[in-house]
Amino acid sequence: MATANAMEAGSDARTRVLALASAPMRAIMAAATSKSDAGADPAADARTALADFAAAHPDDAFVQWMAATQGDAPARTRLQRLEPDNAAAWALSLTDTSIEPKQTLERMASGRRHSQHVKQAVDLWLAAVRKFPPPADLHLAGFVPTEPDSAKVAFSVDDRAAMAASVFAAMSAMGGSEPFAALMKNCVEKSPHCVTIGRTLSDRSDTLIGTRLGYALLSKQHAMAAADIASARRLDWWQEGMRSLSTSAEALAYLRDSIAHGEIEAMRLAMQRKGKLEPAADWQSPSEKQAVAKP
Repeated sequence: MATANAMEAGSDARTRVLALASAPMRAIMAAATSKSDAGADPAADARTALADFAAAHPDDAFVQWMAATQGDAPARTRLQRLEPDNAAAWALSLTDTSIEPKQTLERMASGRRHSQHVKQAVDLWLAAVRKFPPPADLHLAGFVPTEPDSAKVAFSVDDRAAMAASVFAAMSAMGGSEPFAALMKNCVEKSPHCVTIGRTLSDRSDTLIGTRLGYALLSKQHAMAAADIASARRLDWWQEGMRSLSTSAEALAYLRDSIAHGEIEAMRLAMQRKGKLEPAADWQSPSEKQAVAKP
């Protein structure tokens, strides 16, 4: 909370928009723990402030992304103008019932990438929490494995900043994942546009969830090539292998790689260090187990 409040004092537009984007949730939390006027809606006020800020910075794609994923339709329109090649920008229209889904799918299929602006969010949050470090007694049990006192490592200020930044950045990206259910719903039938979108997501998404959705969409469209099947299987193997990270040092190495290179490359590097880069020949992925279980 203190970090977000401190960020609001800054003048940088992109740092400021992160603080504003977190304001609706902070307003809801504050209202739940204090008395307020019966007719007051602090969360709505916070969303209005975010929309006003986005309108004042119409040519900053990151600012528009943050506002658009909070439901600001004008920001979504500006974002699509600024990033016509970003399928993630067009995907935000899938939840708008006033727009024909087929039109949105066509726009998404014309995109050459699927960017939820995660790297920008990570870098901005990291700079903010380095400037306003988390408290030394911050509970870290959810970030790193539990291990004997003799094996524990001392967390530096940068370590704590990285942990906090990774969580805040993940929260920043969550809004851009909301259209995924609508995408799958609108791609029930065989469609060249849906196949193209699946390929864009699987090959050029900046999030793990986006990549996984791409493979799911290709599978749903019966468009998985041999290379896709192998890549999806390897990704399943890496995700399962992440459970074998048993020390703080391993977890922190993964976290630093994730901030520097993204989730998928961080998993690859972690599995490379463990000597588990390729799945065992007799190993079955969840989808393979499911296929075997079907009568």
